[in-house]
Amino acid sequence: MLLKIIIVLLFIAMVISLFTGFGFMVKDQGSTNRSWIALGFRLLFAALLFGTVYYGLNTGKLQFSAPWDATNRAHDRAMREKAQQNQQQNQETEQQP
Repeated sequence: MLLKIIIVLLFIAMVISLFTGFGFMVKDQGSTNRSWIALGFRLLFAALLFGTVYYGLNTGKLQFSAPWDATNRAHDRAMREKAQQNQQQNQETEQQP
């Protein structure tokens, strides 16, 4: 749950940096470097967001659970059941003399 909160906070920080940079660009009209600094922060937040999502997916703390992905889950479940049945059959044939 903490990982999801971190991801949401990083995304919000990215959006805030986007609008802050736009405001600096409109106000300053290129006379200062504040819009470049906002761009740097936005890139930093994007890299942290990408790294956090990558970490979550690789460790299994984040998983895909899209509602349109139900067919793949049903297929995976059927394949696991078939593998279990094959394993049971193999154990039964090993036990027979």
